[in-house]
Amino acid sequence: MSRTRRPRPARRFPPADRTLLVVIVVLLARTPDPAHLLAAATLLTPRLTPLLRTP
Repeated sequence: MSRTRRPRPARRFPPADRTLLVVIVVLLARTPDPAHLLAAATLLTPRLTPLLRTP
């Protein structure tokens, strides 16, 4: 008898990361400054890296 694997749930951002992402996007939309973009990338990279890795 073969067992089928259940589909894995979609990965979602944890609430704190989602809030941080929304705040950064809103700030970047209001003040499109390259320094702010660099700061946002620096803050988000460690949090997003595990989500972007494929299993």
